[in-house]
Amino acid sequence: MPSGCEIVEGSISDGGVYENGVVGWTFTVEAYGSGSVSFSCVMGSDTQGSIVKNTAAVTFYPFDGNTSEKEVTLFDTVSTPILADPVKSA
Repeated sequence: MPSGCEIVEGSISDGGVYENGVVGWTFTVEAYGSGSVSFSCVMGSDTQGSIVKNTAAVTFYPFDGNTSEKEVTLFDTVSTPILADPVKSA
């Protein structure tokens, strides 16, 4: 999870679990198939104007028994907006 991100309760799809700052899923994808999972989070006010990068570690267990892991970028790096304070703006 990116620093400053708070999971939205009930938003983790497909039986995923959130534990120790990590959202995780275990599922099988058929050869040449695809899968997708999702969750939602709210960024804290302390992240305004900062760069947020969300990555994932994907672990593959092919039939030959060799395990491989790859880190992938889930979305482009984004900058959280600096929002105007409605009280100060009035």
